[in-house]
Amino acid sequence: MILYDMYVFSSLSNLLINQQFENLPVGVVVVNGDFRILNSNPAWLEFARLALALDPQAIQRGMSLMDLSLNPVFDVIPLITRALKGEAFDKGQVRIKSGGVVTYWDLTFSPLIENGVIVAAQMVVIDRTEQVIGRMVLENEVEQQSKDLITLLQVAKTVGSSLSLEEVLRRILSEMSRVVAYDGCAIYTLAENQLVVRAVTGVLQGTLTLGETFPVDNELDQRLLCCDSAITIGDVEGDEESARLFRTRWRNPLPGVRAWMGINLSNQERTIGEMVLVHSQPGYFDQVKEDYVLAIANQAAIALENARLFQAETERLFESERRRRVAEGLQDILKALNSNMPLNELLHVIVDQVELMMGADLTIRYKIENSNQIATVSCSDFPIELADRLSEYKTFNMANTLNKKLVNGEYVIHSDYPAIWKEVLEKEVNDEDPLVIEITRLFAKYYYSGLVFPVLVRGEYFGSLRFCYKTEKIFDDETIQLAALIAEQTALAIENANLRADLQTTAVSAERNRLARELHDSVTQTLFSASLIAEVLPRIWQVNPQEGARRLNEIRQLSRGALAEMRTLLMELRPNAIFEAEPSELLCHLVDAFSGRTGVQVTFEKDIDPAVVMSGDQKLVIYRITQEALNNISKHANAQQVFLHFRVKTEKIVLIIQDDGRGFDLANTPTDHFGLSFMKERAEMIGASCTITSQVGEGTLVQVIIKL
Repeated sequence: MILYDMYVFSSLSNLLINQQFENLPVGVVVVNGDFRILNSNPAWLEFARLALALDPQAIQRGMSLMDLSLNPVFDVIPLITRALKGEAFDKGQVRIKSGGVVTYWDLTFSPLIENGVIVAAQMVVIDRTEQVIGRMVLENEVEQQSKDLITLLQVAKTVGSSLSLEEVLRRILSEMSRVVAYDGCAIYTLAENQLVVRAVTGVLQGTLTLGETFPVDNELDQRLLCCDSAITIGDVEGDEESARLFRTRWRNPLPGVRAWMGINLSNQERTIGEMVLVHSQPGYFDQVKEDYVLAIANQAAIALENARLFQAETERLFESERRRRVAEGLQDILKALNSNMPLNELLHVIVDQVELMMGADLTIRYKIENSNQIATVSCSDFPIELADRLSEYKTFNMANTLNKKLVNGEYVIHSDYPAIWKEVLEKEVNDEDPLVIEITRLFAKYYYSGLVFPVLVRGEYFGSLRFCYKTEKIFDDETIQLAALIAEQTALAIENANLRADLQTTAVSAERNRLARELHDSVTQTLFSASLIAEVLPRIWQVNPQEGARRLNEIRQLSRGALAEMRTLLMELRPNAIFEAEPSELLCHLVDAFSGRTGVQVTFEKDIDPAVVMSGDQKLVIYRITQEALNNISKHANAQQVFLHFRVKTEKIVLIIQDDGRGFDLANTPTDHFGLSFMKERAEMIGASCTITSQVGEGTLVQVIIKL
């Protein structure tokens, strides 16, 4: 701002005669105390015209400002009044609107003093309109650039966010509208020579839909996908080559579209797709700053590439997780196969694991052994209504087309259950079983596609697996192979169950035979001996009462032994009885049975602390080792006396079995005699020790120590 010092004139005549006053580049007016114009120059008269809405030719010296029709928006009288009162002041960049014209002025007011008296007021004006408007334009440009930069930053932030690709692209298009006021915008990705619509907004929404594809079979798209810069069409209805290419590309006119801009979307020299903008005003995109559009398009390309990489990584992780679930599922199935789990429970394990491995609802139908009946096992998510109908369908119909293929070892793919049901409805005559028709209807009701795999046990059809999917499923080679593997595991489960059933039957038969032998070798023989003695006892008693008394005691010993043998056999039939009985009671039964069977007296000593509670495993080991040791004495020792000592204390359990029989050489034990190793292995199973000492002619000692 140019400021003028107050001029102190010695007389008004000196001011008026100053010729330079007329040529000042600033406007000046001098007004006396009555607001009459003493002098003014042309520059001020121009101010009066622009700002005060006055006619310069109507302004004369001596005329009072009070008599002029001043601009009511800007009243200059109060400002001059302040100067006449002796105040000097400035008003910078005053905005004045007059007759629809806006101007900007710097104003300076000061008093004129002569001989110490204020004789007039001076007003100096400088036109600042050009500078202010220039600065405003510059500020607007800076502000717009700031907005554009903020938009780019916001776009970059959006691209780096964890939002879904659709949301990221939607926000990019929204931010793009801040830079380019388009009427419509679309983003395409390139996949196998096809452009796929990934985002669309504005007027193009009525023409394009998300996921719609377009072949890259036209020159406009081919040029754009190879171009590093934007391609602009000023008027799509014009005669330019690009306009003709546009009309070839868009065979159906885009309503209201006159201007078009296309940008190649690429990342690291890899073309990803393209972005298209349209506007209703011809030539609109000629004024658009291409750099900003390309910058935002680049961010869109980064978003698309990030989405592609994220999808690839997600698919990789999903596939890795799927393979992990398959491995764990197969491991769990194998674990179940190696267990003694009943067949029905084992098949439930399989159907549950298939749901985790393949995302399918599985139902297994298999033939019940030695019958033509079919049993059904389904996963927990299988529709109850459908499971009930399958359970009702228990017979196997070889005339059924599906069953024929399964029996031949072929798998069957049902790609569209609703379509199969539609074919059933369209048949004029249907000779199928009504239950089969109902099952077909229910499959179409609950599922879209399925895979039926045969279960072959040693080459013979034994049942089927039906993998059901609620949505469309592509059955690739890997899915078929996995289904085949599960069918093999199911066949193995059924075969193992049958083998276990056969083995159980064989085991039961073998156990019955063993008990029969035991009864014959022990109880039956003992009772037979007792019956022979009882028959001759009356005659012996008549001849020799003393011998009769001895024979009577012998009958008592035999009967007692037979009773002990029977109790021992009953315990063999109920293994839990060994865990539940007192250890001393178990040993008493063995001793009585041994004495009754062999006639050898056993000295049984026991020292048991009642506060010590033995585990079931400890009782079983004590019982089995004592049983084996007494059997060995009965078969091999030819002993006259047997000593059995059993002591249970808080620190340890001690069992000693000793006989005075023939003994043996431990170093020359026959390899087919497993009794000694059996006793040691039994002891080692519970962390105990078993020591066997023997010499020829010296008898044998077996000692077991269990530390508590």
